[in-house]
Amino acid sequence: MLDVKKLTVGELSTNCYLLYNEVRAVIVDPADEASFIENIITDLSLTPKAVILTHGHFDHLLAALELSLAYKIPIFVNKKDKFLIERSDKTAKYFTKQKDSLRPIETLDLTGKSKIALGKDKLSIIEIPGHTPGSIAVYIKKQNIVFTGDLIFKDGACGETTHAYSDRNDFGQSLKKILSLPQKTLVFPGHGEEFMIQSFRNA
Repeated sequence: MLDVKKLTVGELSTNCYLLYNEVRAVIVDPADEASFIENIITDLSLTPKAVILTHGHFDHLLAALELSLAYKIPIFVNKKDKFLIERSDKTAKYFTKQKDSLRPIETLDLTGKSKIALGKDKLSIIEIPGHTPGSIAVYIKKQNIVFTGDLIFKDGACGETTHAYSDRNDFGQSLKKILSLPQKTLVFPGHGEEFMIQSFRNA
């Protein structure tokens, strides 16, 4: 069974998640504060195997490259969001106090057909475009848990769709897809507290 450790980091209070089974781990959305994340990984005696980005917004990836280099692990993201990653340096400087330039981030592609093994556990990828073209969710079926990035939040709010590259129709379909998961599925969002699918349906 996978354990989940939530770390809220960065100027925009983004949730980074460590998913681990015994010593093996994946890092979902390493938003910032790479040294802090590394310290927690050391405290938990974990061996990271990959970084997974739910989408390409800068506030979900500022620590991705540093962690990738530190542990010699790949970074996975849907290729439709690579244009956002390529300009993440500029957007980070615009929206935050970030001054250091980000080096180019090399990534591997994730699609709805992707499966990532973590010991005996399988992480399934669900494509949920709308907020960004390449937004994805990470779903662990046997534990009824899903990591949804900026799709939905505990208070009933939804991710922004006002960007030029966003698509409200796609977003609506993605929302239906996630809400069709079992009612007792626990949602871990990109910001804020986790919640059950059933509570969002009743919001």
